[in-house]
Amino acid sequence: MDLVNARAILGPWEKTFKWNTPLPALLRVVQDWLWQQLEQHSDIGQDPRTGTIEIEAKIGTLIRSGENDRAQGPYLNTGVIHPAHNKQYRFESRMEEVSICVNPLIHTYQDADNPFQPEHKAMNQFLNATLQASHVPGRVPIIYEHLYQTDTFATLSPAGLAALPASVQKRPVGRDLRLRTSRNTKTNEIVAHIVKVPLGDLHIQNPCDPYDCRISMNLEVNFPPDVDISELIEPPSHDRPSPPERRKDRLSYKHLAYSIDLTKVESHGVPSKYELELEVDANVLRQQIERGKRGLDTAYVDVVSGFLDNATFLMRQAP
Repeated sequence: MDLVNARAILGPWEKTFKWNTPLPALLRVVQDWLWQQLEQHSDIGQDPRTGTIEIEAKIGTLIRSGENDRAQGPYLNTGVIHPAHNKQYRFESRMEEVSICVNPLIHTYQDADNPFQPEHKAMNQFLNATLQASHVPGRVPIIYEHLYQTDTFATLSPAGLAALPASVQKRPVGRDLRLRTSRNTKTNEIVAHIVKVPLGDLHIQNPCDPYDCRISMNLEVNFPPDVDISELIEPPSHDRPSPPERRKDRLSYKHLAYSIDLTKVESHGVPSKYELELEVDANVLRQQIERGKRGLDTAYVDVVSGFLDNATFLMRQAP
């Protein structure tokens, strides 16, 4: 339609002297990184018991190590930080108070107990409006779900580490692994026992919009819900007490190969915080990679482009 509109105004018109358009640099970097990561970890299968791949983009604030304010660079446009420099930054996934694109004259809503409420409220309204707009003829509707879960954490014991599949054993973990047990808050039913191992991060610095982004790839192992975990975890001690449980009030929006989760997280003794993350189905990406390897038409770039475009829409939202 862009080309149709341009021709209506300019007459004969083409996008470029090559007719088509080049891939944007940001898309090219992200798609290449995801491809390389998926190929590097091709031994991780699709069975949760042996490990699955999770790919998510967290929306938040990128901060230089040793500093408190949002990182600022010499550029005005969005860019990817080379992974070799990741240790120079930390990423705050909570929805911080930011000054860019926020008008203090209309930023009037304030929760005395939680200064992050305005951004959460604005994002909730944006997602709900997007949900409604998708339920029209010709669109693929967004599926909405409201979830209440409670997470508890425990450090894996030697027996728990030994019970992990080869996909974890062969990778340098570099820290104590924790088991996260998720329960339905209302029914107390166990939803999952998950061990998550980070595989790689890609930081996107976005100075022209309210939020930055971190794309993460993780290995997830999901033990059966009915497994006896008593032998798999270390009992809490004075030197290593159990981390506080996390109560999550999650608004989930599912569309095509993507899901968006806006989550209020409550823990005893600390203020509530809000987290926003976008996930793309790693199996869909892998299927498209395999099509390309077999010489078939592939929609890999389209899936990655949708993932990055969805993240961009989220990064641009402001109260």
